[in-house]
Amino acid sequence: MSMISRTDNRPYINVIFGNFYSPAYDDEAFIDETMELIRELGFNSVMFDTKAWEDFKERYETGALSQYVKMQEYMGKSARAHGLAYNFLLLYMNGDNLYPHIRYSPPIFGEETVYADGRPGKWYKYWSEKARSSMQEHVERIMDRYGEGCERCLVTREGKTEEVVPVCSMWDPIVAGSFDEEGIRRYRAFLKEFYGGEIEKLNRAYGIRADGFDQLQPEEYWFSLRFEENAGGTDLFYTEEDVRERTPRFVVYRDNALWKARELALYFEAMGKALKEKNPQLFLCPDMTQWGYFLNIYGRQQADGYPDAYVVSCQHSMMRVMNEGRPLVGGIYWGRYIYNDIYAQLTPAEMIGTMTACGMDGYTCYGMNGLDDGGVLNRMEPDFLKSLTAGNRWCAEVIARRKGARTKEIALLFPTEMALFEPYEVGNNKIRRLDLLGWYRLCCDLGYQVDVISSHEIEKGALAAYKVLIVAANDCYGTLEKGESEERIREWVQEGGVLFHGPDDALVRSCFGIAGERCEKMPYRYGKTIIPQGESFCRYRDGIAVSDYVDGSCCR
Repeated sequence: MSMISRTDNRPYINVIFGNFYSPAYDDEAFIDETMELIRELGFNSVMFDTKAWEDFKERYETGALSQYVKMQEYMGKSARAHGLAYNFLLLYMNGDNLYPHIRYSPPIFGEETVYADGRPGKWYKYWSEKARSSMQEHVERIMDRYGEGCERCLVTREGKTEEVVPVCSMWDPIVAGSFDEEGIRRYRAFLKEFYGGEIEKLNRAYGIRADGFDQLQPEEYWFSLRFEENAGGTDLFYTEEDVRERTPRFVVYRDNALWKARELALYFEAMGKALKEKNPQLFLCPDMTQWGYFLNIYGRQQADGYPDAYVVSCQHSMMRVMNEGRPLVGGIYWGRYIYNDIYAQLTPAEMIGTMTACGMDGYTCYGMNGLDDGGVLNRMEPDFLKSLTAGNRWCAEVIARRKGARTKEIALLFPTEMALFEPYEVGNNKIRRLDLLGWYRLCCDLGYQVDVISSHEIEKGALAAYKVLIVAANDCYGTLEKGESEERIREWVQEGGVLFHGPDDALVRSCFGIAGERCEKMPYRYGKTIIPQGESFCRYRDGIAVSDYVDGSCCR
């Protein structure tokens, strides 16, 4: 597998230049200086912030040039003059109206969502044909006008090589609810299908008395409307007890999340085809989340942001599995974290080396001269830039030498349900979320090759390639009807596969009937006395004990 830029015959190494105010408030000299810096840092292409704003439409239809579009067109010329190719960040989660006082040209929604009080939602209606058509039109017009100078890569897979044009087809997609008549009908239809047309089943789960699905009101089925009394308080979402008891508070939140995930899947299925109708050479690289699993905080609390060398590796292991059989474009956000100086402990060269070792065929990053916490490479210290340059050089050299497939030894099961349903603010979510990272770190330190997989891969028979499966903490497991993955896991264990799990694990309880008894946190003996960390502790009555709690009761 490879993805080689035709610009310089090296792997695709891309950086985003600009964001909101840039390049509208840049001058030509600054752009030229920055393009030279990008080249010196070892990048071979630059991505422009070319989202669906009105001024790009005006340029196409009337020839009018806003200052933003004018300077972006100059950026294209400058990139080429400095031996770089360019490409585009084409679409954004909500059309990108985050800073209207800076980026004065409004976004084009096609059709936007509607708030419960009737106000325009200023957000894409991801399922709307009008919204999708407007996105498709924007992409086609950008490629028609500026496509000639785009980055082109040679992608080789299964012995076949083709030329592609890599673009970011959507950045940080998030579906929002819509409370107009059509949006309400659509959500009711989802609930009717999900509950098999049984309104009483929904009534029991929601704690309501609706006569039919067509009678459901947003105040009954949408979490932020039904439980708005906590909107400004500390109990923002729900509790661990709500998860265990499957209370209406948890179930309504779960159903909202399931609907968003389904709409997003339908959106990508449709748009993947639509965007290639006129431009079949497009290689679509959506940025599915700006911050990643360990820093993607839905609510109002912030993660600690402690530097951890294993985070980049773990997340790219996930991405590698998701892109099995396809070129893997890695991604990283070069920025500052306001609570800690990450780069005092982790260097860019280390992170690029980690992504390369994880199997990426190229990468894109944010960014250069952006507005917010990231995108300030042009203002970083010389030592940072020196390390970044070395990392890019090493990346290109190593990718060219890689041969064969990675060894598959250990599979680490991603907690899909918890990741989708449980915000960071729910009690002990932080430590449960980090359980995955802890297992990953342990396996890497012991010298094993680790793939983070999901139940989707298991259902397709992926476990046959592994010797060991580790089940990471997932308190939301079992909150949905189980698919075929449990049967596949049982068959694999019967054939000799080894499974590791944590305390009180719902998958293992459901799959093998192994149930522990909850107990208080206490030290255990394993050669020496060890003080454990965690949020769940169990003792087991059956099986062979490999360690005991200090009170003499068995544990695993």
